[in-house]
Amino acid sequence: MEPYTTSLTYKTGTSPVSIAVGSFTNTKHLDIIVANQGDDDIIVLLGKGNGMLQAGVMYGTGPLPRVMVSADFNNDKRPDLAVSNSGANTLSVLFGNSNGTFQSSMNLRVGYQPLGLASDDFNGDSNMDLVVTNSGENTISLMLGNGDGSFNIQSTYATGRTPFAIVS
Repeated sequence: MEPYTTSLTYKTGTSPVSIAVGSFTNTKHLDIIVANQGDDDIIVLLGKGNGMLQAGVMYGTGPLPRVMVSADFNNDKRPDLAVSNSGANTLSVLFGNSNGTFQSSMNLRVGYQPLGLASDDFNGDSNMDLVVTNSGENTISLMLGNGDGSFNIQSTYATGRTPFAIVS
């Protein structure tokens, strides 16, 4: 028997550029979120628990969404999502409802041409923070989370030429 002889294809959007995988519902099923650069949106494909996905639901972002990261930014025990928008110099933050849906996005200004994005507790206060690479100005922006979904004014740090990825 040959493995992987069949495949399933799911409709996403125009110019998909990145994915985020996690459980965005109260189930343990893995879900997939795709950033569509050509449509300025993301699509949420909920897992059925059997290797299949449900039809997707789209949410608007800023222009040219690139990279996504999931964390609980408002301490409600539900996964939220942040998306770097390189065409608007913003991050879109979408707060999860724990059923696979998201509230309308909140946009945060960052540096020029944000690409790479990561989240962690960088200052040890138990709240999730965001860091983004600003490839057009050779910097990173660090935004400290307040635990209620809001973030402090960004701190900017110089990097080498054209930073495009970051991990925490």
